[in-house]
Amino acid sequence: MPELSPAAFEWLQGFSEIERLQQEIFTALSHMANKADEDETTLTALVKQQDLAIRQLPFAQLNAEDVVQLNDKIALLQQNHQLLINAISHRRQALLDQSSQSKKVGRSIKAYQQAQDL
Repeated sequence: MPELSPAAFEWLQGFSEIERLQQEIFTALSHMANKADEDETTLTALVKQQDLAIRQLPFAQLNAEDVVQLNDKIALLQQNHQLLINAISHRRQALLDQSSQSKKVGRSIKAYQQAQDL
């Protein structure tokens, strides 16, 4: 494997940080048992850090040889990013569904209590 250009080396350093953040995001998602504002805040902060790190990767400075050398890492970055987007979207939808269900139950209980009061 040819020696990496400075831009490719910088890209790999950024990639390593993104992999670490992605692992933290996957871990945070797996530990979210139910709606917890603290967990959601942590998750949001991690996602923002990851997005910033991705934007800071020096893609524009990579030459064609760098891209060939980093092709597997670039594909992995895309794959993991898509997995995270899907997992976060699924988790947030589940929380919304759970919240909606809780509200419906609350309204049913209230209606039952009002009917008993009549």
